[in-house]
Amino acid sequence: MAKKNEPLRITLLCEDRMQEQFFAAICEEEGWQVLDRRVAPKGVRSAEQWVREQLPTWVLQYRKWRRENRALMVGIDGDKVGVPGRRDSLNARLRGQGQAAMDPGEAIALMVPTWSIETWILYLHHGELVPESEQSKDFLPARLRAQEHGTLTRQAMRNVQSAWSRREVHPDLPSLEAGWAECRRLQLLRAPA
Repeated sequence: MAKKNEPLRITLLCEDRMQEQFFAAICEEEGWQVLDRRVAPKGVRSAEQWVREQLPTWVLQYRKWRRENRALMVGIDGDKVGVPGRRDSLNARLRGQGQAAMDPGEAIALMVPTWSIETWILYLHHGELVPESEQSKDFLPARLRAQEHGTLTRQAMRNVQSAWSRREVHPDLPSLEAGWAECRRLQLLRAPA
């Protein structure tokens, strides 16, 4: 059983290195500890499909850990379907594997940046709004990207992390608001009864 003052320990399941870096930084900002990082391998045909296929294994593992101050954070781009569409497809995958759908009472955070993580980064880094209905990967300036492919520079990540904590909502970014709500839900699940 976890002690009340222990940080929440997170397993990340992500599509790519940019999501991994982003969500690990968010966990740090929230005061949580990332224990394990699972990222779709380079060259996989569809990173979204890889996350969907891995999900039942990690949800089952989380359900074994649930009394151990553990959580699962799943990062998957919303693309054309957004948060509701991804939640529905992931829950269908779980049910297809003989498991229960994700429950709001479980510490499983579904983070669905729509169109992609770059949409959130552009807004959080310097307030640039790319509609969730448009692909945003090509809009991310080269100056924000690190030499290591698929990640942000340290300064860009610090700026994003700081903006995350301010939680400045924009009505045209419902997936970002849903991400903040998932983090609030994880905090509430940890609160002593």
